[in-house]
Amino acid sequence: HYLWNTTLMALLIAALQIAVALPAAYCLAKLQFRFRTAAFLLVVATLAVPAQVRFVPVFALLAEVGLVNTMSALVLPFGVSAFGTFLLRQALLAVPDALIEAARLDGASEIAIVYRLLPPLLLPALTAFFLFSFTYHWNDYFWPLVMTTDDQVRTLPLGIALLREQGTGVRWHIVMAGNVLLSLPALAVFALAQRHLLRAVTTKAR
Repeated sequence: HYLWNTTLMALLIAALQIAVALPAAYCLAKLQFRFRTAAFLLVVATLAVPAQVRFVPVFALLAEVGLVNTMSALVLPFGVSAFGTFLLRQALLAVPDALIEAARLDGASEIAIVYRLLPPLLLPALTAFFLFSFTYHWNDYFWPLVMTTDDQVRTLPLGIALLREQGTGVRWHIVMAGNVLLSLPALAVFALAQRHLLRAVTTKAR
């Protein structure tokens, strides 16, 4: 049950972050508007704000609307990623403007350009960001600890911590087995995506 909760949470967060970061990065890289540079600097500045600073108001807001101990509380606070926006924006700067103009001349809407034309072109960057997001939230202990109160939506890192039984001592063989289970999915995702990562590194080297 913990494994399913963790998998669902990590995948939903990664998918939501990519869905939001793509149009945001597209606007910052390819559209011309006033204060574009200021907007980009503001996005980058948010990377300097640690999660521990904002978790109290976020928790209070989610408690006010009754979302504590729900999957929504684990996913929604991380739906927007400044790092993802920055990474995809930098990757989009290498995409020729002529390619986007050709798509517009063919009748493609801005939504079609963002979600149909760009993903194949940005596949290495999207893969790298997906790995970063999935691995980070797969291993996250702090936020699920704050937002969950029972086994309904608890994640695997919390479940492994609960293996340390009080009074009888720590049964390390069980704890280590749990840690192996925690590590395997992240390693499997990396193994599946390493081809795209190597392609990105090779492209940058050239």
